[in-house]
Amino acid sequence: MQNHKESQQLLATRLKASWASQSVDPVKLCKTLKLSNRQLSALVAGDDSAFHTRGLYLRAVEQAIQEAGLKDDPDVIENLSRLSEHYAQTPRGSQISLVQQTVNKRLAIAPRDPIERPPSRIGAFGAVILIISLVVIVMGVSMFAK
Repeated sequence: MQNHKESQQLLATRLKASWASQSVDPVKLCKTLKLSNRQLSALVAGDDSAFHTRGLYLRAVEQAIQEAGLKDDPDVIENLSRLSEHYAQTPRGSQISLVQQTVNKRLAIAPRDPIERPPSRIGAFGAVILIISLVVIVMGVSMFAK
């Protein structure tokens, strides 16, 4: 059985090999993954020290796996789940896990796959705030124009 450091190294090796075979431009990859050069370098080195928290590191690994097209690889999935389990056992991770479980029970939400993320969208509340802001701006301009 591997420990979490070995899982990090294996995932880093797989990501590096996948991106090398696809001739991926590191600058574009940084923009796509919304990472700094230092964070991308740490990601392909299997090092989480460039990230503020382990949770951010895990999110970056998940996005990188998605981008590299490795989300269906059983070895990658196994190592990612091992990293997630290790994070869940840390004090911070266990607190976050308890909060997520409580919220999911209250809202009757089934746990989701850590690799799949829904697309972000503005939502109804955001649209209402945007419309109200525009109305206030138009009213303000029309009042000062008189």
